Amino acid sequence: MLRYATWVVVVVLGAASADAAITHDWPADGDATDIVGDADGTLVGGTSFGPGLFDQGFVFDGVDDEVTFGTSAGNFGTSDFTIAFVIQSTNTTSIEGVLGKREICGFSSFWDVRSNSSGTLSLELYENNVNTGLATTSRINDGLFHTVVFTREGTVVSAYVDGFLKWQTDTGITANVTNNAALTAGTSACTGADGTVRFTGVLDEIRIADTADPNLLPPVFHCADATRSGDISAADALVALRAAVALETCDLCLCDINGSGAVTAPDALAILQRAVSLPVTPLCPLCPVEL
Repeated sequence: MLRYATWVVVVVLGAASADAAITHDWPADGDATDIVGDADGTLVGGTSFGPGLFDQGFVFDGVDDEVTFGTSAGNFGTSDFTIAFVIQSTNTTSIEGVLGKREICGFSSFWDVRSNSSGTLSLELYENNVNTGLATTSRINDGLFHTVVFTREGTVVSAYVDGFLKWQTDTGITANVTNNAALTAGTSACTGADGTVRFTGVLDEIRIADTADPNLLPPVFHCADATRSGDISAADALVALRAAVALETCDLCLCDINGSGAVTAPDALAILQRAVSLPVTPLCPLCPVEL
């Protein structure tokens, strides 16, 4: 299915690896139906639908919104797994509950994804008082859509953002993650207990698999990432500058940051400014996105 997104271009490596065993898939295209398994979601509060990376997504207002998916989905035991979703967030102030399966805000058997004010995500993966999870190292709170994939293969837990490996850890322990809590999006068992608040933003294309598959969602390359490295740097500005003088080519979706319809020297300057964290609004044209 061909879909469109603003400020991103997705290079498709396949909807998912051929050996991926997707057990649940919630596209959030106007309802909370699980199109693979039998864990249809229930909308709570004022949860609604709005533009996502792929058609629509769940929209959470941070007040009373959540989606529950029943108590069976997300019980991994000691098996390999993948948790994947698309997220859009601008959180810079709080710890927010994003997605998890957790009964209490304390030591137990659970997994819980929360966003931090720094813009990163953390996956807590506990059995009793041992955390075998990890955090991402790249920001997802810039208001753009990002694909996020967490995997466990044996004792190795990995985090991917936009298709790039951002963190990996091997604790030598495989936590047995099984409980009677409902898998829930938009909040956490710790909401209101330890400073955690409800999630404000969009979640789209939530997927779970019973294998470790970093390609469960396709990689995303954002406007200004001319080198398609997953990070914006001076090297991207150089590519744009070379494209501006016809020494090489660069897709408008990646290099036309000022939206002029052509790659020019001002685009290269804007990319350089973005690389050093100066405020620049990306205005690249729409690019086709295929899931």
